[in-house]
Amino acid sequence: MLAIAALGVSATLALPATAAQAAPSGCWSGQWNGYDGWQGKCGTISYPGVDGYRAVAYCVRENGSRRTVYGPWVTRIPYPVSVAACPVNYSAGGGTLQTVSGP
Repeated sequence: MLAIAALGVSATLALPATAAQAAPSGCWSGQWNGYDGWQGKCGTISYPGVDGYRAVAYCVRENGSRRTVYGPWVTRIPYPVSVAACPVNYSAGGGTLQTVSGP
C-alpha cells in the first residue's frame, strides 16, 4: 500500500515538468518601428493551437497617460511576429512577450 502511494506522488510530481517542456522557445521581443510599439516572436511551439505568444506594449503619452496594448496571439505555424502597436500620439516605453503553454 505504501509503495502505491509513493508511486502516485512521484507520478504527480512528474506532470508539471512535462508541461514546462511544452513552453514556446527561442523567443525574442523588442521595439517595433522605432517607438511605435513592441514586437516579439518564438521559434518553436510544441503544441500548435495550444501553445502561443503575443507582444505587449506599454505605451505612454507626453501628458503622462498610459495604455497597455496587446498584439494578436500566435498559436499556429508559420509563427509570425506578433506586433502590439501603440495608439496615435503614444510611444512604447517598454514591452514584453507573453507566452502560454499546454496541454
